[in-house]
Amino acid sequence: MTPITIRTIKDFFGKGIGRLVNLGCGDGRYDALLSEYGSVTAIDLDPMPLLKLKRDNPRFNGNNLLVQAKVQVLPMGEGTIQAVFSAGFIHLFDHTTLKEKIAPEIIRILEPGGKMFLDFSYDIQRLDIKTGLPYKGGEKPSIDREGVINSIINAFPDFQIEFEDGDLIEREFADANPPYKIICKNLIVTAIKNS
Repeated sequence: MTPITIRTIKDFFGKGIGRLVNLGCGDGRYDALLSEYGSVTAIDLDPMPLLKLKRDNPRFNGNNLLVQAKVQVLPMGEGTIQAVFSAGFIHLFDHTTLKEKIAPEIIRILEPGGKMFLDFSYDIQRLDIKTGLPYKGGEKPSIDREGVINSIINAFPDFQIEFEDGDLIEREFADANPPYKIICKNLIVTAIKNS
């Protein structure tokens, strides 16, 4: 969790929000903070971090901890969610997937006036820890800041959107083979769905 992201979560979700979806929750590092503002449903494509999250946090049960095999179909009814949060997830998808599969589901489940918070990484560099050279394996295309803004605006046309530069992120993945680190910038997107 980065300081700017934490501050913005507190400012944006301020007085509570009801039902919240943490989309691409991973290991659930934000769930304790998010649960201060509403009832959190943690969703991820990968069952392993969810199993760890459930093991380490007994308060998460089968009703609010979901393995979602198909990102384009979220298991919530239309307009039943007050907020969607996602950090370190949306940037993994190309613009077409965001616009045609992910955004329509976020739009569908959010009620009018619902809030969306995205912590979107860009200018991503993957470097071999030992050599400092570009990491060979698992390369994914990285988008620049303007690309992120254009992609979000195009995917969510009926939202009031604000962008704020986040923290520089440096994270090591020592268990990878070979070990690597990521250095990236992030853009915090806060948006409200128009009524």
